[in-house]
Amino acid sequence: MAFCIMRTAKLKEDGNVGASVSHALRTRETPNADKAKTSDNWCCYNFTDEKGKTITKENADKIAMAEYRKRLPQKVRKNGVRAIELMLTASPEAFQEKKINPIEYLNNCDSWAKKTFGAKNIFLITHHYDELTPHSSILLVPTDPKGKLNCRYFLGGGAKLRALQDSFFEQVGKKFGLERGVKGSKARHQTVKQFYTKLEQLDKAIEPPAKKMLESFEQYSVRYKAKILPLLQKHEEKVLELSRDNLTLKSNLNAVQRRLEALESDLKREMEKVNQWESASPKQLINLATKLQNENFKSWSDKAKHETMNTKTREKSIDFER
Repeated sequence: MAFCIMRTAKLKEDGNVGASVSHALRTRETPNADKAKTSDNWCCYNFTDEKGKTITKENADKIAMAEYRKRLPQKVRKNGVRAIELMLTASPEAFQEKKINPIEYLNNCDSWAKKTFGAKNIFLITHHYDELTPHSSILLVPTDPKGKLNCRYFLGGGAKLRALQDSFFEQVGKKFGLERGVKGSKARHQTVKQFYTKLEQLDKAIEPPAKKMLESFEQYSVRYKAKILPLLQKHEEKVLELSRDNLTLKSNLNAVQRRLEALESDLKREMEKVNQWESASPKQLINLATKLQNENFKSWSDKAKHETMNTKTREKSIDFER
């Protein structure tokens, strides 16, 4: 099951914006990018001068930052959000199994972003094909329809963020056969930096200790196992917990699907009744009305008999108690 993915980040300082620009344009070291594929990346700017000569990386940054400053109002609150960074992509398997065309998909992502956030607000779009999963990186100044810097207009509160995810799924993801993430999920996205930090911590935790002088192999093995087993048990418990959660979600999903099938069946029967009424002649309408009246009367009569029997049973019970 492949999902459409949208991430947002708020940038409150010019330095944050500059760092995102240089990352997007690959003018800074990007450890998780394959340099051999960086030339496949695409940018919304044509970085060539009037003679067709490629502009230097430093000037590329300057051009993007100049476009950013053009869109900023003269006065910005000290804690105001100056820019929003979007990352639009899909699950890795969608690209690896060639279920979707990456260029077509990312172009659709860009169109959705322009429509949703305003094309005039966007100052940089890049498509990255040199990382594990192709994605569109978009930087914009959050100016509302009144011309004010207003991040809350776009990202204010959980309801707006859920609406954004819904819109992205309906207008982009669904078109490419992708799924929307689970609403209200407790799962939380982590940045690449956070991921690599945790990975380094794990590497250090499982790193074999230095062998002591005169320590036998058996003693060393026991010491290493004593260090690593608690860590393995901790992660094993987490895997089991996630596995149980997965089974619960699958069970809930199956129950919802069965309920939907039952509702569809009920709806189909009701629609058949409506069609029967609409296409019926006056004589048939009278017969249908009579049939419906008899069915309702029978239902009412059966219910009345059932209530009468219950009343008599209760009266006998009271007499017996006396």
